[in-house]
Amino acid sequence: MSSLAGEQKKRVKRYMVLSLTFHLVGMGLVMLSQAFFPPDPAELQLPTVQIDMLALPDQVKDMNKADVDVTLPVKENAPPPVAKEKAEEVALPAEKPRKEPKESSVKAKETAKDALAKLKEEVERQRREKDAIAKKNERLKELEQKFRNPIRGNQLNQGTSADGVLEATKNAYAGHVASKIRGWWALPTYLQSQGQLRAAVVVYIAPDGKLIRYEFRQNSGNDTFDDYVKRAVLQAAPFAPPPADMARDLRSGGIMVRFPL
Repeated sequence: MSSLAGEQKKRVKRYMVLSLTFHLVGMGLVMLSQAFFPPDPAELQLPTVQIDMLALPDQVKDMNKADVDVTLPVKENAPPPVAKEKAEEVALPAEKPRKEPKESSVKAKETAKDALAKLKEEVERQRREKDAIAKKNERLKELEQKFRNPIRGNQLNQGTSADGVLEATKNAYAGHVASKIRGWWALPTYLQSQGQLRAAVVVYIAPDGKLIRYEFRQNSGNDTFDDYVKRAVLQAAPFAPPPADMARDLRSGGIMVRFPL
């Protein structure tokens, strides 16, 4: 043990000698550098700053620490919301239920529609009637012209004979009535093939040419044939006004028309 302690003492002395040697060498180097390389006198004169000390603060505050009012609560930032795995479905605005039309309004529209349809039908009916009347008048004028021409011819041909003029007038007017009825006579083909069908009708005419009445003197025996006879007589009226000399005879006695024409 004594030998170990002696060796440690020797080591400590050796380190101390080395340390002292290094310090001496370093100080010698510094002194030599100052002797050979002296510093600039201007660099050694540092500028002076004058500070007037007025008063010291009563309490020196630590400037590194900020004044914090510990009485106020500190709000912590809320953590960002966590995104949901599935996006929430956006609720669409519910569609407003459609209002059903009121029953009264529907009925009113239907009524107006029916009224308009009836009005159109009435206008069309009146138009057809006007066209039919116009055709009748046109035919009547043509027949009147044909009727009056034979009267003038007969009057000229018969001279001054009153009986001859009256007879010619009667024949001409009878021809006018038959001709106008013939214009409305339209017999179906299947009845035309039955040549044995015959009918005779007496037509009574007023002084203004209107039809007073008609009556069968001879029926055909076929109701369809007789119906076509009635239709032709009714559609042909009115006729041209008869001459004054034969107006009374036409009202009481009439003119006989035989069918088929």
